[in-house]
Amino acid sequence: MDEEIATTITRHGCLAVLRATYVDQLQGVAVTVGVVAFPDPWKADRAFKELPGSKGPDGTGSVRPALRAAAFPGTASARFTDEARQDRTIDRGGPYVVLTASGQADGRPASVIKKERPGEPFAVSPQIAHTIARALSAKALPDCDLPEWQC
Repeated sequence: MDEEIATTITRHGCLAVLRATYVDQLQGVAVTVGVVAFPDPWKADRAFKELPGSKGPDGTGSVRPALRAAAFPGTASARFTDEARQDRTIDRGGPYVVLTASGQADGRPASVIKKERPGEPFAVSPQIAHTIARALSAKALPDCDLPEWQC
């Protein structure tokens, strides 16, 4: 991730970051997701509140600072680079902060895209982040068949 984000999450006790990159069904948009683990939900919340908010693809502002793109050779995300980042989102669930950075999977730098894109090409980013954050923060339900639970 860009230094400004790394500094903030380190200050709040980041334990680890796991990144993965997904592409949409047409393989035109790449989304790198970073799950940042903290020791507890309170530290995650403090970091979340200090991190820059989501930046939509409306052309205003800068996508930086953001999660760095994670390209994987031999996949549809192979050409997705930091220069191609056009959108960023942030979400939180439990002791996790979930960051995304998305852009064109073909690696076109964001600076060369001048025409407004129809629809919401990066709408999948916050959906992925929210789904991951909620799944990671869901409370485990007791299994009454196991001996360690009394129901």
